[in-house]
Amino acid sequence: SSLRMADDDSEDHDEDNKQSVRKRASWKERFNRAVDANPGRSERLERSEQEERYRQILASNPGDVDALCGYACFLSTVREDFRGSAELYSNALTADAARARRVTVQLWADLEAMRVQNERASSVTKAWFSVFARRDEQGRGELSMDEVMSVFKGFGVSVEEGIIKQATINQEKVDYRKLSELLALAPIPAPGAMPWMLQSVGGKLGGISKSFKMAA
Repeated sequence: SSLRMADDDSEDHDEDNKQSVRKRASWKERFNRAVDANPGRSERLERSEQEERYRQILASNPGDVDALCGYACFLSTVREDFRGSAELYSNALTADAARARRVTVQLWADLEAMRVQNERASSVTKAWFSVFARRDEQGRGELSMDEVMSVFKGFGVSVEEGIIKQATINQEKVDYRKLSELLALAPIPAPGAMPWMLQSVGGKLGGISKSFKMAA
C-alpha cells in the first residue's frame, strides 16, 4: 500500500514537472513570436534616445528594476545583444526578484499584443488591397477617386476624407496600396469581416446593399 502511494506521489510530481516545463516553453514560444513579429523593431533600430534614457536611469540608480528589465528587453529585441540582456535581467533579479518577474511578464505581454496588432493590420491591409486590385484591370496600382468611393459605398463604409487625401496621387487618382495600409490603422473593419461582404469580392459592389436587404 505504501509503495502504491509512493508511486502515485511520484506520478503526480512528474505530471507537475511536465506542466511546469510546458508552461515555460509556452512563454518562451510566445516571447519569440512577439520578438520576431514586433512591428516597431526595425524602426527602433535607429532610436538611440530610448537606449540613452535607460543608461541615464541606471547610471543614477543601478538597482532600478523597471529600467533593468526594460533595457534587457530592448537589448534582446532591438540590438539582439542577448548576453547583455541576460546580465541586466540577472541584476534585476538580484535587486528585486518578484518585481523583476512581474515587469518582464508585462513586457512579454506587451510584445504579444504588438504581434497581434501587427497581424491584424497586415490582414486588413491585404483584404482591402485585394478588393481594390480587382478593380485595377491595368495593374497600375491606382484607381480613380470615383472608383474608390464606389468601393466604400458598396461596403457601406464611411472613411474620413483625410485618410483618402493621404493616399491621393492627384485630384483624380488614388494609390490604393497606401490607402489599404492607412485603412488598416483606422477603426474600419476588413472587407471580409462580415459574411455578406464576401459577395463584393467579385467586383459586384453596386448590388451589395440590395442583396443585404433581401437577405434581411
